[in-house]
Amino acid sequence: MARVPDPYLIPGTNVLRNLVGATDEDALAAAENDLCSARAAILRENLPPAEGTLEQLRRIHRFLFQDVYNWAGEIRTIDMGKGEGLPFQPLELFSIGVRYSEGGASRRRSPQRPRP
Repeated sequence: MARVPDPYLIPGTNVLRNLVGATDEDALAAAENDLCSARAAILRENLPPAEGTLEQLRRIHRFLFQDVYNWAGEIRTIDMGKGEGLPFQPLELFSIGVRYSEGGASRRRSPQRPRP
């Protein structure tokens, strides 16, 4: 069976498609670190109230990574991980992870829940 090309990679490389023009992993990592660190500092100054939702997580991801990736904040379409690691959240389990995360966040926010 033919391998499907990874839509997130620059063809023929292991480098993610990016907005900064990086063509090697080290250059991309440096740019991502610098740009996302600057955005994280801005976010820390004006933290939104926690919603515990996938939509809020997508907005935060978009804010942090918008200068590096045009797909920032979007739900990925394939399994992917950094380096040679396993996928962060396999797509086949994504909906379970969302339900777990959103349910856990709402329980943490609930004022009626007794403290242990």
